[in-house]
Amino acid sequence: MTLGEVLEETKERYPEKIALLYKKKETSFKELNSIVNKFAHLLQRIGVKRGDRVAVILNNSLEFVLSHYAIFKLGAIAVPLNPSFKEEELKYLLKDSKAQTVILKSPLTKILKRLKEALPDLKNIIITDLPRGARLQIGQLRRPPLPRTPRGARSLYFWEEIKREKRVGFALKKIRPTDPAVIIYTSGVTSLPKGALLTHKNLIFCAQSSIKAGAVSKEDTFLTVIPLFHAYALTVCMNIPILLGARSLILESFIPQKVIQAIKKYKVTLFPGVPTMFAYLLNTPGIRKKDLQSLRFCLSGAMPLDSQILKSWEEKFAIPILEGYGPTEAGPVASLNPLKGQKLGSVGVPIPGVSIKIVDEKGVEFPVGKVGEVIISGPNVMKGYLNQSATKKALKKGWFYTGDLGKKDQEGYLYLVGRKKEMIIVGGFKVYPKEVEEVLLKHPQIIEAAVVGVQDQYKGESVKAFIVLEPEGELSHEETINFLKERLADYKIPRYLEFRKELPKTELGKILKREL
Repeated sequence: MTLGEVLEETKERYPEKIALLYKKKETSFKELNSIVNKFAHLLQRIGVKRGDRVAVILNNSLEFVLSHYAIFKLGAIAVPLNPSFKEEELKYLLKDSKAQTVILKSPLTKILKRLKEALPDLKNIIITDLPRGARLQIGQLRRPPLPRTPRGARSLYFWEEIKREKRVGFALKKIRPTDPAVIIYTSGVTSLPKGALLTHKNLIFCAQSSIKAGAVSKEDTFLTVIPLFHAYALTVCMNIPILLGARSLILESFIPQKVIQAIKKYKVTLFPGVPTMFAYLLNTPGIRKKDLQSLRFCLSGAMPLDSQILKSWEEKFAIPILEGYGPTEAGPVASLNPLKGQKLGSVGVPIPGVSIKIVDEKGVEFPVGKVGEVIISGPNVMKGYLNQSATKKALKKGWFYTGDLGKKDQEGYLYLVGRKKEMIIVGGFKVYPKEVEEVLLKHPQIIEAAVVGVQDQYKGESVKAFIVLEPEGELSHEETINFLKERLADYKIPRYLEFRKELPKTELGKILKREL
């Protein structure tokens, strides 16, 4: 089975049931499938075919879901990217993925124009919003002038083209379950992002197995507030509800009071979030237990959940938070705490059909209680990395080597104790120190930089940078931050800066980060 077939089957079972709630608009499974089909026709008409890469640079929205399922039906490959990425970041990702079509909002076309020489593969730009004065309702659109685009690329307005398309059916292409469905970028040891190729089989298995482990049903209403371009949300908030025939409420961003209002108004039953969100809600004045009474439970992933946050949440609201774990390369769910039997500090047990082992440097399994590298095996594990020799190091004899450190107890519960490398997780997003350090060193007055993670009550971790200036250098905190803002996504920017005359080093000149 493929993801396009999943939507077709759900539409047949629950045609009139509400699939998505977005900006007060309800979209049934029948309507969702119809618009997806129209969009698939559009993509096909402009030359998108099986195996082509289509970058989707959107925040949470109806268009995000429509885009992905249209891409799935064609057998093309979706490349979800964070729309807050800056020019250099997008340049690398679009070039590496060889994206021929990009789906985005109009402000980002300015970046593409500047990158025209660096993106020779780009052929089509599809814009999901409209300039001021254009109406959004299908059938009432007026064609505004299209933004200027890179040479050789053409622009189309999403809703205008959907309005023109009369065909509501789409003949599914001959796609194998083992064909790639998405390329999701995740940073590697060198800090350069690696594209993980996840197949239809990977994603469907991960969704099906997570459903069994998480005791969710078609009667549930999912809150979609974690970013859909993140693998966690892609599986838990998009694919799982569509597979189940459940309802998903889409919010564009996390604003505590709006989240509470949405939960109350739409009687949300499942809240997949990250620890940062639960910490903010705990500390937002005026939120009462009855405000969340429709919730059956919450899910936490993408970063470790502080045990104190969990205790305080359950004491205040009497709603369980089930912590899970899984890297992007594993679909990204590998383990989950059961609703009955969760253990504090644990990320749960492997989901059905998945195996997790703790091993030493040679891949030999450690006994219970001993800390080693976490490795994962199962149908959820990626096909490999795009354009990367790193696949051979990560995938060995059917096992994915995560680089995370953990241990297991007698009952098979997994406990994460750290990360093998120096990765920092800020609010669920991965930050690699080397990437931030390289940007800092581009400043003419900075001669050395070291970046580490520090504990943060709300975000789990924050980025801290230690900086050494040239002898006569003068650089303020504000000037440094402004320099970084032009080159990095906001979550990668250090929250703390410390200027030093020198950094501790080994005899070979390597900076001793453990002393920082």
